[in-house]
Amino acid sequence: MPNENTQNTMGNVGSNEESRRVPVKPPPPIELSSNNKAAWEAWENAFQWYSIAIELEKLAPKIQVAVFMSALGSAVKDIFDNFGLSDEEKSNLNLVRQKFREYFAPSENEVYESYKFYTITQDDGEGIEQYITRIKVQANKCTFPATAKDRLIRDKLIHGLKSSAIREELLRKSSLTLEQTIATCKSMEKAAEHAKSMDKNNPGCSKNTESEVYTVRNGNASSSKKTAQ
Repeated sequence: MPNENTQNTMGNVGSNEESRRVPVKPPPPIELSSNNKAAWEAWENAFQWYSIAIELEKLAPKIQVAVFMSALGSAVKDIFDNFGLSDEEKSNLNLVRQKFREYFAPSENEVYESYKFYTITQDDGEGIEQYITRIKVQANKCTFPATAKDRLIRDKLIHGLKSSAIREELLRKSSLTLEQTIATCKSMEKAAEHAKSMDKNNPGCSKNTESEVYTVRNGNASSSKKTAQ
């Protein structure tokens, strides 16, 4: 198990220059008490934000687990050892997290947690980043198979989107990874924000911002067809 001293430098872990320039501290090690379930849920929620900030998913699987265990602290070493995981399993962060989740906070109602996941929709005024985070946090409370988790998050993300234009753009593609889906959502959201800003500075421009962004991204096929005729 990694030494806790690595926590002082873990904030510099990242896959790009921006994350290295902005230090992000990991959550404090978990403190075991008479209410370990509450302690675990609070710690895992804090770690979820931390993992997003340092783009943990872009690191090698073995490093992901090392970062997770270093942040979790030495108090859980015996618990981890008692899981009896193989070397391969110890490099699977989703599996390791699931084992701790089952140990500290066994699901009281698996059906209810899944129901909450499948009924998530993007709220009015909620940004894509916040929406995605809500989905991921709830997914962590469900007992989804590790091999299907990303796909389920991707599908839920698309299904619950507020923007029909972004949804239509995603559904046009025959295959999409979760990472590609998130990137498309963020880029279209940013384009819509820029278009709205331009509209404010140019009152004579059209206000149908979302539709215009979608049209530009798809080459305005209908106009091209009329020109060809």
